[in-house]
Amino acid sequence: MQSFTKLFVHNLDFTITKEGILRTFAVYGRIKNINFPYDGRNRPRGLAFVIFERHNDASRALKAGLKGIILGNRKLRVEIYKPLEKLNQEK
Repeated sequence: MQSFTKLFVHNLDFTITKEGILRTFAVYGRIKNINFPYDGRNRPRGLAFVIFERHNDASRALKAGLKGIILGNRKLRVEIYKPLEKLNQEK
């Protein structure tokens, strides 16, 4: 059984594309999927969800300093994604 890990990436510059996210994160491991949400006007929302095939690769990306790198004139904020229900349980 594979252990997928989803990273929540926010504070993205609105000019960053899905391909730009892929180039930045793929050096740390195989990516299963990138969800790049848009608003109702088909504009980027400034966030992305990056799903790595292996938990270790996602952890390595965080430890390597992706949290806080500058991409497109903005400092990225990257963290392990936690569903809202889990966040509410932790409070």
